[in-house]
Amino acid sequence: MRFVLPIKAVFLLLFRPAKFVAFAVLDAVASEFETNKQFLEKYPNRRLPPERLKEFEDTEWRRTKKIRTAFFTAVLSTALAILVGALVGHYANSRFGKPSGPVLSALQVSGAGIILAATLALLGREIASWGGRSLPERTNLWLFKAQYWLGTALFVFSLSWTG
Repeated sequence: MRFVLPIKAVFLLLFRPAKFVAFAVLDAVASEFETNKQFLEKYPNRRLPPERLKEFEDTEWRRTKKIRTAFFTAVLSTALAILVGALVGHYANSRFGKPSGPVLSALQVSGAGIILAATLALLGREIASWGGRSLPERTNLWLFKAQYWLGTALFVFSLSWTG
């Protein structure tokens, strides 16, 4: 059961989370038996008591909810950045007319540059805490997301301003 096609896993995660969790529990339990000798010694028949199985299920539900929340939040945030960039671009077009080529190029390069800077500046292990929720870690993510949002909005703005 360790092999699930990526497209199937993504589909289940997004549209059938209960089914995804069921597969994730099977995968996690199989992995534990493969890699943890003490686990196999404790459960030599490879059958887990209901309370232990419930622990695996709770963990996989927690992970699944975090992934789904992050994904759908990112989709909505991206849609908002696109909408804001498009609206501001259309407004600029109606108010100021079409921009010159160098202005458009500068806006597009700036948008792409902000996104690149966000990617290169993002820290991980260098600032990681035990729980992963320290103020520096959260601020690092906020900065990363804000730069991505601004870069996307700026890029879409430059495309929308042309009319």
